[in-house]
Amino acid sequence: MTKEKNQLPRSHHASTGRFLSDWALQVRNTGNVPREFLTCFPYLDGVRLGPDPEQNMATAMDQAGLVVPAWARAGGVLGESNDLSMQWHAIWDPASRSALGLIFLDANVRPKRLLLKKSAIALHYFPPVTLAPGGSVDFPAVRVMVYQGDWRPAARVYRAWYDAAYPHVEPPAWFREYQGHLAQMVARLLRETGADAVRLDSLGFYFWACYNPAHHHDTPFGYNEWIKT
Repeated sequence: MTKEKNQLPRSHHASTGRFLSDWALQVRNTGNVPREFLTCFPYLDGVRLGPDPEQNMATAMDQAGLVVPAWARAGGVLGESNDLSMQWHAIWDPASRSALGLIFLDANVRPKRLLLKKSAIALHYFPPVTLAPGGSVDFPAVRVMVYQGDWRPAARVYRAWYDAAYPHVEPPAWFREYQGHLAQMVARLLRETGADAVRLDSLGFYFWACYNPAHHHDTPFGYNEWIKT
């Protein structure tokens, strides 16, 4: 097995003092038997910024994200929104304003786990990959940022990549009219069942006989059929 790290074009934005470098990883099976392996990329150790690294701060992708002391959170699995909701991470020193940002350029959103353990940052991909002899696999690139500031410059770079990776689709007309449709549906549900109120975040529960016997359906699909009428 060989691992080939390919450095992609590097840029320096003089106006912001920001350095960006994209790195990718290709793993190739140079043996004569199939090989199964797990990959960790990138792996950065010795991440200690400023004169007093104990004061470093970092992002924690708890749903919308928040700021915590560096290494206070252990990371998490992408897709578990209270652990890792977005594919980026930033750590910085408030005193010197030195900062490091990592943008994981994975448009396919592969299963992965970010591990944060003082003072290392590691991104693990799973499940294991099996390569036939001569086969290879390319892992998504990571954009490494070295800059001055806090989490905001990294967030802006992530947003720019995100907008390019996932083009926006103009919503259909019915979507723009959905608020009115939803209001009519809730009003109708209140009239038919006598419920005092309806929580929109759990609207479906009001159609279950165990929650609302007054709105019983003969089949599990009664809810869907009711909405159509």
